[in-house]
Amino acid sequence: MQVTWGEATDVGRVRRSNQDYLYTDGRLFVVADGMGGANGGEVASKLAVEGFVSRAVGALDGRTLKSAVAGANQDVFKEGQAHEELAGMGTTLVAAVVSDEPEAPRVLVLNVGDSRGYILHDSDLTQITEDHSWVGELLRAGKLSPQEAEVSASRHMLTRVVGVAGDLEPDMWEILPRPGDKILLCSDGITNELADPEISSILMSGADAKSMAEELVRRAVEAGGLDNATAVVIDFGPAGPEDAPAPLQMARTGLSVPRTMVPPAPVTVTRQSAPLRGPDLMQIPQPLSRSNFTKAGTVLRILAFLAALALVIGIGVYGITNYVRGSYFVGVSNNRVAIYQGRPGGLLWFAPHLVTVRDLRLSDLPSAYASELRSGVPEPSFAAASKYISNLQAQAKQFSQVGPGTTTTTTTTTTSGAG
Repeated sequence: MQVTWGEATDVGRVRRSNQDYLYTDGRLFVVADGMGGANGGEVASKLAVEGFVSRAVGALDGRTLKSAVAGANQDVFKEGQAHEELAGMGTTLVAAVVSDEPEAPRVLVLNVGDSRGYILHDSDLTQITEDHSWVGELLRAGKLSPQEAEVSASRHMLTRVVGVAGDLEPDMWEILPRPGDKILLCSDGITNELADPEISSILMSGADAKSMAEELVRRAVEAGGLDNATAVVIDFGPAGPEDAPAPLQMARTGLSVPRTMVPPAPVTVTRQSAPLRGPDLMQIPQPLSRSNFTKAGTVLRILAFLAALALVIGIGVYGITNYVRGSYFVGVSNNRVAIYQGRPGGLLWFAPHLVTVRDLRLSDLPSAYASELRSGVPEPSFAAASKYISNLQAQAKQFSQVGPGTTTTTTTTTTSGAG
């Protein structure tokens, strides 16, 4: 089986520097996506790849490769501890190691973070790796759908990163590729811009591995280029007539990272020089167990209920406030006719507010009006209340001409519709 490969990387349209780092030698293939303020991302990805490669050369057993990742993690972690300007830097890492058997090579794929490994087998694209991200944990726990995961604003919150904590273990898979298969290693600058069908079509184009890697990067940049984009394509040669279709042979190996840890105090990463970073990393919690997600879901439901209740109360208070502030009535202040804002007698915690006192005494009016005014006469607006008082003044003038001892017929003018 003839194995060929190709690689490509691009800074993209937004980042000022390329914090991705790659390595290929025909047997060992690595992609890292760094993060950290200033030059931290570039330092972290380069240190991690070089540290891993130096320890993994000539190895194909899982124990040695895990040890190589642990050593690379220590390299980055110690460098970050030693230099204040690099504190909190980290990097993702995805790697493939191909064995020397010419006829039936084995491939070990390992990853930390959300840089991914894929395999195209019999025209089907399969994601080998699992994203070590907050959204990935929710997805695996059944708390998020694949469609929701694709658009989640938290998809760059990573739960496992090289160089941020003192201990680290990667996930690992063993694959038995067949002629016609292709393995892709890439940073999230590819997968954030290109959907699986487009990635699959490029890998099925029939081009050589180098051209396929360059096309993946080119299209990712054209689609938006919001992050550095890096792709490594490993091509296991064309399938011959004797190569009948067969199921993909892939198995997870040596996973021992606990999945039931309660998250400790998260590691905070500085937001300085955000445009220079790879993934937007704010906190790196440990993976949560399904039981912890259940507890978290209960808390979220309670918080959602309280938020909805607060919203309803807020809308009610807002409505009542507007209702009261838009209401007026004509009443009495120190035996004079006055206009108040609010409702007669008040409403809930809103007491009537005296707006103006007119030069019209209660004693100048017939007793029927005086009694009504003491109770308060609601009007829909300040103008309507003023119009009502104008009518009262006319009644008072008529009442004074007739005299308080004379029987007279009064006519009440309705002013509710006054503007």
